[in-house]
Amino acid sequence: MSRREKIMLFMALAALLYGGLEWLVFSPEKPSPASVTQKTGSFAGTVDKMMAGIMQMEIEHPHKKAVIEKIETPWVRDPFVQPGPQNRQSTGKSQEDVMAVLPNLVYSGFISAGSRAMAIINGMEYFTGDIVMDTGYRITRITPEKVEIQKDRNTGDIFFNGD
Repeated sequence: MSRREKIMLFMALAALLYGGLEWLVFSPEKPSPASVTQKTGSFAGTVDKMMAGIMQMEIEHPHKKAVIEKIETPWVRDPFVQPGPQNRQSTGKSQEDVMAVLPNLVYSGFISAGSRAMAIINGMEYFTGDIVMDTGYRITRITPEKVEIQKDRNTGDIFFNGD
């Protein structure tokens, strides 16, 4: 056995001996199941208090309330399925009913960065080509004054609400 091998063997035995001593002799006392249950109960109480505080918290800005309400509403369609002819279900709605969703869309912001334009509709950010959430309308053009949208052969404009 070479000197190098002896040194490596000695280091391995020293590490094994130290690990055994640390585990058997110097390790702290193991917690009892009762103390673990008590700590878990106090954690659950803390979480309950935090949730109650959140529920009681007054919402300071109206856009936060709108976002929270949007989160709480049930989904109309599966967000992972792209709208298209293969996925479309017949709902029996006339074109007037489909276009009636326009008054519910609020164009409240416009940002231009170079050649790209972004519109803020109902508090969400959209670029040209995006589909407006829960409506199926595709954004065809964004200008500072209006956003042009299209669904199938129906088109419409959402005008800027400068409030």
